[in-house]
Amino acid sequence: MPVYWASSAGIITAAGSGLSTELAVCKLAMTWLGADPDSLSDVATITTGSTKEEVLCNVVYDTARMAVMEDHSWQFAQREVQLNLAAGTDEALADAVAITGITAADPVVVTAASHGFENGWLVKVDIVSGMTQINGMIVRVANKDANTFECYQLDGRKFDAYTSGGQVIRFEAISDYQNGYVYEAPDDMLRPISLVPPGSQWEVVGSGNSRRILCPVQFAVLQYVANVTLVSEMPNHFARAWAARIAMELAAPLQKQSSSMKDMAAWYAQVLSEGKKNDGAQLDVAHIVRDTSPTLSAGGWE
Repeated sequence: MPVYWASSAGIITAAGSGLSTELAVCKLAMTWLGADPDSLSDVATITTGSTKEEVLCNVVYDTARMAVMEDHSWQFAQREVQLNLAAGTDEALADAVAITGITAADPVVVTAASHGFENGWLVKVDIVSGMTQINGMIVRVANKDANTFECYQLDGRKFDAYTSGGQVIRFEAISDYQNGYVYEAPDDMLRPISLVPPGSQWEVVGSGNSRRILCPVQFAVLQYVANVTLVSEMPNHFARAWAARIAMELAAPLQKQSSSMKDMAAWYAQVLSEGKKNDGAQLDVAHIVRDTSPTLSAGGWE
């Protein structure tokens, strides 16, 4: 049975559908709490004239949204992106070392006086004249001495001859990481799901803008749950779970009974379970991937 609320102008609005704004989501939460949804007119901007319900909704609605997104890998929020190699930390850029020579051999040997690199480190070679094929390459240091190092398993016998210039930079966000590539994490990543190709070893380190994804795979593709904030991009079953979460968190402060939160926690679990079922029902792989096409088998479009 749909739930409705009446505005001050007497307009009847369906609270259980068309949840396209934060305000509509919060109004549905108020309805489930037995509060007056018409007490909410703006939950995004709080002023001295805001109601108690508006203030409380403003405090919890965004954290509640993220909590619901953490509870399930919602299909609308799933993304897939080829990762970009991290540009290195400020400390790494400060340690750039000038190159004075590179051999077109197997393996390539780089001369960079007092480079200070250790065997196993990843370094980036750039701004080289002559042997331009090596520019932008990230190589692993091997057989280093004070002024030279080998580029592990890099065959440069077909490279052009080195003429001048160039620099080499430590290219690892984590100093003790010696097992692959360092990638930037997508800005909107809420949490990772998997890495392509499947079965690859990987880890996420750091937090906020300093997050990095470490793995031994070149040209890695990440599948992740994005931090979707636009309500218009959210399906109705997610918005209902979001409203139930808000109701759960506001049950005690609005109704002044600890049992109310327990009741709404059970309601949230039920709505979340329904949302998960509806989320899975949206994708029917059998109707997306087919071995044959009856239309093409019949000779194409008429």
